Amino acid sequence: MVVVKTKEYGDIQVSDENKIVFQKPIFGFEHLKEYYLILLDEPEQFSLLQSKDDENISFMLTQPRMFVSDYILDIDDMDAELLEIEDHKDIVDYAIVTIPEQIEDVTMNILGPIVINNKNKFAVQSISNTPHYSTKCRLFQKDVVVDNKNTITVTTEAL
Repeated sequence: MVVVKTKEYGDIQVSDENKIVFQKPIFGFEHLKEYYLILLDEPEQFSLLQSKDDENISFMLTQPRMFVSDYILDIDDMDAELLEIEDHKDIVDYAIVTIPEQIEDVTMNILGPIVINNKNKFAVQSISNTPHYSTKCRLFQKDVVVDNKNTITVTTEAL
């Protein structure tokens, strides 16, 4: 077990097996290569990707298929080579989540997925070969209802 320092959650004990090494770093964070993937109890749909070397750098992640049922991971061959993929069952992919002040405006980046080979713990931030994916895919759908008294009600639900 290793104690990982996080800004949001304080010190967390995690298995050294949770250490991920980026073969191609996260865009804008090229100086950071090692992270810990921490599965969160609450909210359970999310994980924390915490920098090993900088407690102030972390990313909230989610598995895109939880919110986009027809999501398909399609990365280029160079990224697949960097991951040293032997069996596609060893691959897990995540989207980086952006959480603004208004929780219903949460988005995820499915254009630039984080792809991890669970066997060797290598990772890359790839660029999807699916051109219609976005860096700001909404996690929640807004429904606006106007009743006969002109009262507007806005509700959100997972897509």
